Order: sequence, then C-alpha cells, then structure tokens
Amino acid sequence: ERTGLSPRLVFLGTETHNPDSIAGKVPPQADLGDLRGLDAGLGDDCPMLDGKKFEPTKAYKDSKVCNAITMKQMSDRLAPRGIVVSAMFPGCVASSGLFREKRGWFNSFFPWFQKNITKQYVSTQEAGHRLASVVANPLYSTSGAYWKWNSLKLGDGTMDPVGTNIAISQQARDEKLATKLYEKSAELVGIRPMSKSKSFPEPSSDIERLVSTANSSR
Repeated sequence: ERTGLSPRLVFLGTETHNPDSIAGKVPPQADLGDLRGLDAGLGDDCPMLDGKKFEPTKAYKDSKVCNAITMKQMSDRLAPRGIVVSAMFPGCVASSGLFREKRGWFNSFFPWFQKNITKQYVSTQEAGHRLASVVANPLYSTSGAYWKWNSLKLGDGTMDPVGTNIAISQQARDEKLATKLYEKSAELVGIRPMSKSKSFPEPSSDIERLVSTANSSR
C-alpha cells in the first residue's frame, strides 16, 4: 500500500562512531586515518581503513563512521531527486544476541553500563519501533539527518518519545575524507560515483544495468 511519502533509505548507526560521545570515548575509538587501508584494497596486509593491524571492535566502529559518511554523500546526491536518505541510532540493544560472542562478564556488565552510565539502553522491540518510525513516519522526512533518542531525566531511563537530529562525528564531517571514501568505495564495487545533479545518469556497468532493470520492472 502506498503511503504518499517520498522513498527513503535509512542507515543504522551507533553512538560509538563519535569519539566525542560518552560511548565513543571507550577505546578503541573510531578513526579512519587517511584511508590508506582502503587505498591498499583492504587486503590481508592492510585490513583496516587506517592501514593498521586488524582490531574487531574498532573495525565495527569505523564501519559506522563510514555509514554516516555514506548517508551524507548519498543524501547530497539523492535528496534533489526526491529520495530521503538518513541514519538513526535506535539506542543500544545491550541484551540482544548482538553480543553473543562476548565473554560472560561483558554480557552481565554491558547492559548495566548502558542503563546507568550512557543512558542509551533500549529493548529490541523499542529499537525496532524507532527504526519503523524513521522509515515511515512523516516526522522523519529530513534528508541528511542523523536521528537519536535522548534521555529526559538522568537515572530513570526515560527517553524522548521523538528522535532528535544530531551532528555526526567530526571526522565524518570532513568533506575531503568523505568524498574520497565515497568515490573509492564506488570504484571498488564497480560503479560510477553518482554526481550531485538532479538527473540520473545512464547505467554503464553490469551492476548498474541490473539495478536499473530491477527498478524498472517494479
């Protein structure tokens, strides 16, 4: 059933992408460096975006910086064409299966930490409700927005009923770095970087032609 809303593309983010946030200050912190790892193709000798040794927690945080950058880059290109591109941090689903591979002490401590220190603990059901809202609620029609729900009162876990549009991390706002990440990523997956014009270019690669054909058949 059609809703009458503009098409939307929503990225899932996390507070840990931003080293200026409480959660983001916990080491290892997100840092893409100068993207030398991406330049090297992210192979076995250079598996991290900053070109350093692989560290799984940092790799996750770095990926969320990339999500924020890609969201902004795609918003710049798709919003003029009527497509809303945004990101959202639904809260920390600390009691879900997301951390099932962590040690036992972590799964006991982490939910407490999120409830009492960062104030970002959220149930899986509530996180899903917030995601659905950003996907379909007219309140979240701002392209380029990064939505987050804030605590109203310290200590009682009460959260804002409506998400707030917050700034992404300082590194994710670095336009030179963002443009390089977007263009290099497009190159690695075999598509042309999209221009910031209102018209869609003709597909030039096999991937682009498959996507175009699939969209046309809907």
